[in-house]
Amino acid sequence: MKTRPVILFILCLLYMSKLCYSQNDSAIIVKKTERRVIVTPNPFQDSAQISISGIYHLKTLRISILGKDGHAIMEFIPNRIPFQFRKRDLAAGRYYIRGVDKYGRIPTLRMIIKGKEEVEE
Repeated sequence: MKTRPVILFILCLLYMSKLCYSQNDSAIIVKKTERRVIVTPNPFQDSAQISISGIYHLKTLRISILGKDGHAIMEFIPNRIPFQFRKRDLAAGRYYIRGVDKYGRIPTLRMIIKGKEEVEE
């Protein structure tokens, strides 16, 4: 009879280990489905705020801006989250933003840069 609570405890630990990331001897519980990219506003003209939920190891985060064909146009490592993204030399159009950290790829999000003629309407 005493083995049943022990088995339940071990099963709980196994389940939680799939949801936990270790950070300096302390555990942070994060469901992998909570990791996502948020761009506001989207579409935008000159700049947008980019936030990524579920990120706790900023040093390992790499952001890629992808063109319509899926090739990386720009890659960088942000120094904080959220961060301000400026379009720089990117033309108006559809792009994709992807994040990758030491736990894997974060779901890709489409972002749209508006042209000046689209804003004046």
